[in-house]
Amino acid sequence: MKKILIIFLSLWGYCTAGGVLLLQIYNEEFLDGRSPVGYLASEKLDGIRGIWDGVALKTRQNKPILAPQCWTQHLPPFGLDGELWIKRGAFEETASIVLSQNQDCQKWQKITYQIFDVPNCGADNNHKRFIAPSNAPNPPTHTDKNPKSPYCTLTQRLQIIKDYLITHADTPIHIIPQIPLQSISQLQNMLEKITKNAGEGVVIRKNDAPYEEIRSKNALKLKAYQDAECKITAYTEGKGRFKGKVGAIICAQILPITPNASSNATPSTISNANLESTPSPALNTIGASQNPAKSDKKPAVITFKIGSGLSEDFRANPPKIGTIITYKYNGTTKNGFPKFARFLRVYQE
Repeated sequence: MKKILIIFLSLWGYCTAGGVLLLQIYNEEFLDGRSPVGYLASEKLDGIRGIWDGVALKTRQNKPILAPQCWTQHLPPFGLDGELWIKRGAFEETASIVLSQNQDCQKWQKITYQIFDVPNCGADNNHKRFIAPSNAPNPPTHTDKNPKSPYCTLTQRLQIIKDYLITHADTPIHIIPQIPLQSISQLQNMLEKITKNAGEGVVIRKNDAPYEEIRSKNALKLKAYQDAECKITAYTEGKGRFKGKVGAIICAQILPITPNASSNATPSTISNANLESTPSPALNTIGASQNPAKSDKKPAVITFKIGSGLSEDFRANPPKIGTIITYKYNGTTKNGFPKFARFLRVYQE
């Protein structure tokens, strides 16, 4: 029991964060009136979260990102929130540059800063970060729907960085397009298009909501698959052309993962799109390495194998035991094991 608690706490530490906006799993019930009208949708990029406070760049866990001065000199003197990103399918390359201790200007030229929010806009006693940046160009102080509100809409917040870019073209900053939603079918089509082009998913945000330093029901994420994290406990050796290399990962999971998507949680028109699980102390993969005990109770800790999705480089140079990885899957078995799990990437804070 003590061992289980220790593992749980270690996993909980890497997956929690404070002081930044975090996304909730999509649920139609979270939408006002169960309608997407008044919400903005954008592509969910597979990059590294980057928080710029006007002086330094940090991860969502408040750890420093050692971006070179040749790159940060083009950023504004006010806060930004976004993804450090190269292109779809380039997460590992992005991570190798962004999380490196070597401040290589040439490599950082590949990195774009994809902005989805400007946190410091407006003012409210209960939200200390809603203070208009003094050097932002004409920051708005009200919402479109309620002129007396102290909050800025998402559209207004992004206008601050749009105004900045008018006179600062030489910058790695790009603004992630925000598409106003009118219907669930529009959201479905957007998800299908992004997934078809190897994108990760869709982010749905309430335009008339402030930047919240919590996991907010006003900011949702939707994917065509579920994903979760697990801790590598061992490797199995491959066979055939993989002999002498990694054949599969053996991973440990503690808390139950998100089961099959529920039609009550998703729009009927997206009923075949499984929702992703929260990046919490949950862990999963493609096949179970051990069968749970024959009992009505699911084990507190289960292990299983992940053999799909591993690159040649990963098989030849696997990360150390204890590394946290993210994998994707499609529902679970009745015993709580992930189905069709495949490796996605090494987890990054």
